[in-house]
Amino acid sequence: MPQASPALEWTLIIASVVAAIVGILFAYRAYLSRPELATRLRERFGVAYRALLHKYWIDELYDAVFVRPVVGVATWLWRFWDQKVIDGLVNLVGYVTEGASAVLRLFQTGFVGTYALFFALGVFALLFYFARLKP
Repeated sequence: MPQASPALEWTLIIASVVAAIVGILFAYRAYLSRPELATRLRERFGVAYRALLHKYWIDELYDAVFVRPVVGVATWLWRFWDQKVIDGLVNLVGYVTEGASAVLRLFQTGFVGTYALFFALGVFALLFYFARLKP
């Protein structure tokens, strides 16, 4: 990349410092020493004033083009994917576990006699099954 000459660099430095000082002096004059000047300038250059006041409407454009669509997609994903799919699967696991435990609770009584009865019924069911297999 070609490098600028020192004279050009110093010219640009001095020009930017002078522009900053002129801007500061103009702002001091327009807003502090003669506030009516700022009002007249605002009335005379109304379109430019509104464009500068609203920062060229860049924030509104960015909001309309990027923020609202992303928020809309994120809201839809949250409502569909998170609430329906993820929460639905988690709740389904909970309901299945609760239902299975309700059924198994019927068999788990804590009485040895009940366990012996189920064991005997299981043995008879296996014997009946194997007896039916023989032709």
